[in-house]
Amino acid sequence: MCMENKKIFKEFLQSKGIKQRWLADELGVSEITISNWANGTHYPQVKYIEHMQKMFRRDSEIHFLGKKGK
Repeated sequence: MCMENKKIFKEFLQSKGIKQRWLADELGVSEITISNWANGTHYPQVKYIEHMQKMFRRDSEIHFLGKKGK
């Protein structure tokens, strides 16, 4: 995940009051996985991006996940 996307992802979680543990439980992944996405260590698989887009369909900020950084 590019630097800008990881920043947006972290800010999105914080602005919505979403805890990494809750998101991990909702997606069926570990909290470490969410942390890796937030830190830019790994990029979420398409199935998780799509799931998050459905979960937060009213929030256009999550759509950045559909585009890989340069």
